[in-house]
Amino acid sequence: MTPSPPVEPTLAITACDTYTGQRLALQLAEYLSKHHRSPSNDQATDTVPTELVCLARNPDKCGLLQKKKNVKVVKISYDDPTSLALAIRGITTVVLVPEIEPQRLDWINTMVDIFKQEQVVRCVVISCIGTDAPEKSELDAFRRMEESVTSNIQRWTVLREGFRFQTLFYWISMVQDQGVLGMPIKKEATYSPLDIIDLGHALIVIVFPPENDSGAHHDGQTYTLTGPETVNGPKLSDELSKALTPMKGKPSNPPEVPSPIVYKETSKDEIRRYLVSLREKSPTTSTFSDGFKLVTKIQEDEVATTQSIFQRISGFFQKENWRKGVGSTLDQSSSADDENKYEAKDLNCGDDPCKCPPRKDPRGKKPPPKEKDPELEAPNDTEVEFLLQLMEYIHEERATFQSGDLKKITGRKGVDAHVFFAKHARDFRSRSSLDTESAATVIEDTFPKTLKK
Repeated sequence: MTPSPPVEPTLAITACDTYTGQRLALQLAEYLSKHHRSPSNDQATDTVPTELVCLARNPDKCGLLQKKKNVKVVKISYDDPTSLALAIRGITTVVLVPEIEPQRLDWINTMVDIFKQEQVVRCVVISCIGTDAPEKSELDAFRRMEESVTSNIQRWTVLREGFRFQTLFYWISMVQDQGVLGMPIKKEATYSPLDIIDLGHALIVIVFPPENDSGAHHDGQTYTLTGPETVNGPKLSDELSKALTPMKGKPSNPPEVPSPIVYKETSKDEIRRYLVSLREKSPTTSTFSDGFKLVTKIQEDEVATTQSIFQRISGFFQKENWRKGVGSTLDQSSSADDENKYEAKDLNCGDDPCKCPPRKDPRGKKPPPKEKDPELEAPNDTEVEFLLQLMEYIHEERATFQSGDLKKITGRKGVDAHVFFAKHARDFRSRSSLDTESAATVIEDTFPKTLKK
C-alpha cells in the first residue's frame, strides 16, 4: 500500500525562546500529543508528525520544545523576512506572542506583512490589560500591536491577560531575605491576577474548539482574562504567609522565611533598582542572570494532565541555582500534598478539552524523562519599564475588574491566590544550605532596610 503523504502542520507560535512563548507552546504541544496523534502499533514505522511550529530567534533557549516529537523549532530573524516567510509557509493559524523588546512594534509589523503574504488565515494575539492608557508607552504598545493584527488579518482573536501570578517569582529573594512583598501599588488597590496556566487553557479552547464547534464565535473577539477573585497587596502577602506556614507535623525548611510576610507600598524607583539588580553581579558570587535561568527536571510519569506539567515546575529561585545555575527536582514539601490534591481534581475529563488524561503508550513503554525547562531570565530594561507601568496602572485603580471571560471560554474559574501560593510554597520557602549573605547584598543595597517590619 502506498503510504499517505505526511500531514503538514498548520499551527505556529512565536517567541518560543521567551518564558511566555515557551510555556504556552509546551501546553499546546501536550494537548496535541494527547488528542491529535494516532501512533502506529508498529514500532519500526511509528513516526510522529509535526503538529506545531515554534518560531524562535534563539532555538537554544527553547529547551524542552526541542525534544518534543510533534514540534518543529525554526530559527527566524526579524531582520530577514525570508526566514519568517519560510517558517510559516503553509501555516493557517499563528499564535502571536510579543517579545518585550524595544523594537517589538517594528517586529510585529514585519510579521503581519509576512502573514498577509503567506496567506495566514487566523491570528490569536497574546496581549495585556492597560491598552486604554495611551500615556503609558509600554502598555500602549500592546494596543498598537493589536491594531496591526486586527486591521490586516482575516480572522483574529485577542487575549488580554491581567497581572500574571508568575511575575511574583521576581519577588522571591525579597520575600526570603526581608519577609517583605514590596510593590509600587497602594494597599487598597485591587486587581485580579491570572495564572499563565489559565491563559494556556483559554488558548487551547480557542485554537482547538470542541467537536461540532467551528470556533468561529471567537473570531473578532477581544477577551480580558483575569483570575477568579480581586485581591490587594495585603491579601497577597496574607495568602503567601499562610502557604509558608508549615503544616502540622511537618518541619519547616531551615532557615525559615520571615513570617508573616508584610506587604509594603514602595516607590517605582526602588522597585526599578530592585528588578535591575536581579541581573547584576553580586559582589562575591556569580551573576544574578545565571540564577534566573529557571531550569527544572520534570519526570513525564509524574505528569497527569497538561496542567500538571507546569504545576510540577519547582525549585525556581533557590539560592543554589543563583550560585550553580543548575536545575532541581521537586522534592517532598508541605506544598506537595496540596499540589497532588489539585491535580487529582483534574483527572475527570468531562467535556472540557483542557482536562487531558495522559495518553497511554500503545506498546506499554514508560516515556523518557523530560529535562530542564522552561527558562526565565531576569527582566531586561523594557520588561522592567513594562512591569512598572502595569503596576502603576493597578495603583491608579484602573484594574479593579474581575472579568468572566476565562470561565466563559474554558468553563473554569481559574487559579486564585490561595491555590497559586499553595502550589508554589516551596519556591518561596526554599533556601540553599550554602551561605546566602553575599547573594542578598545587592538586594539590601537597592531595597532599603526601612521596609522591614
